[in-house]
Amino acid sequence: MDLAGSLFPWSCCAVFLAVVVVMPRQLKGSDRLRDMQLSMNASPGLNVAGGVFLLLGAAIAIALGIVFVGAGYAFAWGLFPLAASKLFIIGFYAYVARQPWVSFDDDETRDQL
Repeated sequence: MDLAGSLFPWSCCAVFLAVVVVMPRQLKGSDRLRDMQLSMNASPGLNVAGGVFLLLGAAIAIALGIVFVGAGYAFAWGLFPLAASKLFIIGFYAYVARQPWVSFDDDETRDQL
């Protein structure tokens, strides 16, 4: 348990850093913003439900982290970066949803606009 207790917070921090680095890189390719907007527009109810579940998971992770840290378990610090990564994902998709729609012709890409 000692090894798992020491590796869990660091692996949760690695997951948080991976989310913070990978999610914004999804918009770097041509037409990626438009593709993400179209996929989010195709199933808005599913996106809202996914956001609610992510928010609920973040709240549970924070609550469990507070309870376990209060009880003296050192591994519980890893639950806070996990909750932060879920909140970052929600914020990222909210950012994508709020971006203005970009119209593309057949021969244009986002880089040429």
